[in-house]
Amino acid sequence: MDQLEIGFSTVRDTSIDAHMDLKISGQLGKQEKIILDHLIRIGIGQSLKEISRATKIEINAVSGRVNALKHKKILVECEKRKCLVTGRRIIPVKCV
Repeated sequence: MDQLEIGFSTVRDTSIDAHMDLKISGQLGKQEKIILDHLIRIGIGQSLKEISRATKIEINAVSGRVNALKHKKILVECEKRKCLVTGRRIIPVKCV
């Protein structure tokens, strides 16, 4: 995946730094941190079911935390694809 260069950092590096600053400042809750860490680690968009399965967080909690992270402009929606868990067409989310 190509990354836009900004000085000595890439957009991905800068984005991860911003997420880490939010975590350190206490502006993210425990489940939000777990979800964010997972999405940063995996590096690709995930469905709510995929996030739930990987993090062991109940789907209703994942939905609420993902919506909160989208409102905070930390997560964005990706191009539609089939969910690896359900096989249904979904709109995955990924880190900015």
